[in-house]
Amino acid sequence: MRPIAALLLAVLLVFALTGVAAANAPAPFIRVPGKEGGAFVLQPTALAVEHEELTFRCEVGGCDFEAVYHVLNPTDAREEVLGAFYGIASRRLTATADGRDARRTLTAEQVRAVDDVVAAIDPAMAEPGEKTARMGFGLTVDAHARATLVFAGRVEPATFGTRSEQFGEFAFAPLQVRHLWLGTEARVDTSDEYEYALSPIRGWAGSPSIDVVVRCDRPDLWAEGQQGWAVAREGGARVARRTIPARDASILRFSLVKPGTSLLLGGPLLGLGGRLDAPELRGRLGYEVAYPWWLITSAVVETSFQGRTTLVPLIEAATPDLVFLIPSLGLGVGVPVQLRTGEATRVGVRTQLTVSFPLLSLVLPIDVFPGASTDGGQVALFGQASF
Repeated sequence: MRPIAALLLAVLLVFALTGVAAANAPAPFIRVPGKEGGAFVLQPTALAVEHEELTFRCEVGGCDFEAVYHVLNPTDAREEVLGAFYGIASRRLTATADGRDARRTLTAEQVRAVDDVVAAIDPAMAEPGEKTARMGFGLTVDAHARATLVFAGRVEPATFGTRSEQFGEFAFAPLQVRHLWLGTEARVDTSDEYEYALSPIRGWAGSPSIDVVVRCDRPDLWAEGQQGWAVAREGGARVARRTIPARDASILRFSLVKPGTSLLLGGPLLGLGGRLDAPELRGRLGYEVAYPWWLITSAVVETSFQGRTTLVPLIEAATPDLVFLIPSLGLGVGVPVQLRTGEATRVGVRTQLTVSFPLLSLVLPIDVFPGASTDGGQVALFGQASF
């Protein structure tokens, strides 16, 4: 989206915005003393910004920003400025003037006046919507005095990177197939781009510079290779700095890495079946995770409902599912620990075959308990639902 800088009535600076960007800047207009109702005069403001400091403190998924305007009134008259701050993909907006809350409620006429100017430049901004915020503010500066105007809030990425690790158009990770509701997907590292409109500062008097600081407490968030930034480690954080003259102020852009992960959370599983080599009903309850996508680790409790409980940690390698028609096949090995009422605990070896369709699986475990005098081998079959 194009940068926006427009002047409204005696001291109107209209905000510069970006189309889908996180754009933030003040659009001030001055209320002429003695004119009740707020008559507006189209002329530049005499207030000058001597310097601006723009700071971002970033984490995965968003940045908290603070824009500090050091304002000078070089005239012989006190000026009272009323304005609006617009932001796309922004929230939790605040405004302070010399440490005091500067937020103001605009009248319907003032809102229409600001929106009309903004709409003339960009119709998409005529009515603030889900991703757009509008906040009124006021600033009073005595003759030959200075004031500090601060805007703060949170901005979200303008452009999102694709994060899913794809197996192909028709293939799905085995854990994703088993746990369609609660399972997470593998994610590769991607970059999100942030944008912030600087150009409205050109509407103020003076020719200030803008000191920009982006601080990432997680050093791996800053995307390498970005031109024009001086990057350093400060107290364990990665800090990027640059200074931009007001004459060059346009749209500030920077990119942050959205870290991927190969640790996938699956979800709970619930199964019911029985032994194939003896008349015994069995149920099972457990949870699964994967790292990487093809190696699934599970912890399961199985019961015979008649005094036998088996604890089974298990690791299995699994194939992807194809078009939800060709099932995922998993082959695993585990250590069954069987607790029997009135008998010693048995520790054995399990091999397990799992055939998985979306949400539903068939599980065939084969247990061997070395040294057992009876019932040393056990074979069961479960129907299993995964959530």
